[in-house]
Amino acid sequence: MIPLGEFPRHVGEFDKDADIVIHCRSGMRSAKACAVLRQNGFQHVRNVVGGILAWSDKVDPSVPKY
Repeated sequence: MIPLGEFPRHVGEFDKDADIVIHCRSGMRSAKACAVLRQNGFQHVRNVVGGILAWSDKVDPSVPKY
């Protein structure tokens, strides 16, 4: 887990050719992290819209909400 404020410093740790899925609690911070990656040339980046809360509600209720 990387806090959003520290995320830009870690961009170089990711593989630009990999499929990357970013998530957070509600989807807002992860959307910003995806934007940072895209601004740095990443093309295969996805955000979990609605975050863990939506995933737990709509996909897998066994996923705990935090």
